[in-house]
Amino acid sequence: MRVVVIQLAYLGDVILTLPLLRLARQVDGVDWVGAVVRPIGAEFLRGQGVVDEIVVYDKRGADTGTRGTLRMASALRRLRIDAALVVHRSFRTALIVLLSGIPRRIGFDESGGSFLLTRTVPYRARPHEAERAASLVEPLGVSTGPGRVPFEVVVPEGGDASLDLALDAAGLRGDDPIVAVAPGSQWPTKRWGADRFAAAADLIAGDLGAAIAIVGAESDRAESALVADRLGGKAVDLTGRLPLDAWIALIARARVLLANDSAPGHVAAGVGTPVVAVFGPTVPEQGFPPYGDRARVLEAGIDCRPCGSHGGERCPLGTLDCMERIGVPDVVSAAREIMEGTD
Repeated sequence: MRVVVIQLAYLGDVILTLPLLRLARQVDGVDWVGAVVRPIGAEFLRGQGVVDEIVVYDKRGADTGTRGTLRMASALRRLRIDAALVVHRSFRTALIVLLSGIPRRIGFDESGGSFLLTRTVPYRARPHEAERAASLVEPLGVSTGPGRVPFEVVVPEGGDASLDLALDAAGLRGDDPIVAVAPGSQWPTKRWGADRFAAAADLIAGDLGAAIAIVGAESDRAESALVADRLGGKAVDLTGRLPLDAWIALIARARVLLANDSAPGHVAAGVGTPVVAVFGPTVPEQGFPPYGDRARVLEAGIDCRPCGSHGGERCPLGTLDCMERIGVPDVVSAAREIMEGTD
């Protein structure tokens, strides 16, 4: 039996499909598990060892429009897939699996193309996205049970060696304690702010006698540069300079990660690194907090939250109170608490 998992959203969403991909292996008769993801998701999954084949769908690049949809459907048809587990909830994704001729098409009842699926499961029956995604395997005969599902991110082969080279070039030793800071987000309203990240990291690193490493994607360079500027020579800015395997290795090696509601928090939870995540326009009840026991989410209790599914370009009220009311002492205290007993 050949099963494919389809998740065409952001990197963080792909990370949260890991439990589903591993559970798909447990389906009776399964001898092949594939994944359809965007380019960044493909890069991540290649290092996790959970799939036999990755199909890249560059929906915002080479595969835009009707031609890209038809090309993807044709590619999936050639793979002779028996069942599709459709995590992504768009109409276009459901249309692709229909056109590909996959006989069993399982997705969520809130999918924009739910009527094109052969079986739906309730989206809001589980509190966390990792559990929601994992529940898609149940129609194939694997029970996930109530509560948490196993969630693990592995450091890709070669990731530690790649990180050591990057740290050496930055003047750090591989065994230096590190406080990692990931200040970026695609959405401006989800960024806690450079001044506060810098101040919190400085205090925590002082406690630990640690170096500060700023990390993120190429698109986060401007925000990371502001944090580095506030910290002067106390931080190394590795934003956009680490291959993905080394980025995961750094988060795994860090004593703590400070982040927004973003993909680095999911990686930290998956590798067991303590993480403090600042949530503003989004709320954990939407299902996307870091999925681990060594995670703390900080949020302001104000009535206008959440103001959307992903955050936005600007605060609808023009205040950004949801971020402004979370102070540096709050993050420092949470980090100290979560790190207690981890030595």
